[in-house]
Amino acid sequence: MADASEVPIEAPKTKLTWKTAVFPIIGLAAFFLYIYLFKVDLLAIIATAQTADPLLYALAAFLSITEVFFFSLSWRTLLNFLNIKLSIMKSYMFVWYGTFLDIIIPAESVSGEAARVYLIQREQGISSCGPSVASLVTHRLLGMAMNVAVLFAGMALLLFEGQISGLILDLILFLAVGITAVLLLLIIFSLESSGASRSLTDSSMLRKS
Repeated sequence: MADASEVPIEAPKTKLTWKTAVFPIIGLAAFFLYIYLFKVDLLAIIATAQTADPLLYALAAFLSITEVFFFSLSWRTLLNFLNIKLSIMKSYMFVWYGTFLDIIIPAESVSGEAARVYLIQREQGISSCGPSVASLVTHRLLGMAMNVAVLFAGMALLLFEGQISGLILDLILFLAVGITAVLLLLIIFSLESSGASRSLTDSSMLRKS
């Protein structure tokens, strides 16, 4: 029998309300406030952009959009393993929503991940956030492992080319070791939490039997 906390609830229907217009307005207001507080010179940015090669800018934009697409695709695969069915387009849009929030609220992508959890619950009409949070934690662990691999690969390439100084080498090693330490702590914590949950489940089943 399914847990009461995971019983599906009726998914809310999408409607055009005043919130549809208010939230984009809030986002634009936050963007212009950011520009005002940090005294961003938009005219200077535009003038600099006009001197750049438009083909390189277009290529950079295309690669950025493609990178987000594959990022959302890998996250969607994890969701499928957890029996959360999400279309490719919606997973792609949810990642963009989270990216937007991360830009507005810089909190180490926590704000964006919280937004994705909310969007999944709203989309799927479920009250339990456990599977969606598990997908995000797993996704972050995989991303951290990839970051460590890329750091070591880059360091090896720079050493091979002889274009790395002692300071840069120490910085790369510090970042790689720091990320690895956090990654191992998260894995240990996840394993301990999983073992504790399994023990509680087994104890509950023994009491019922």
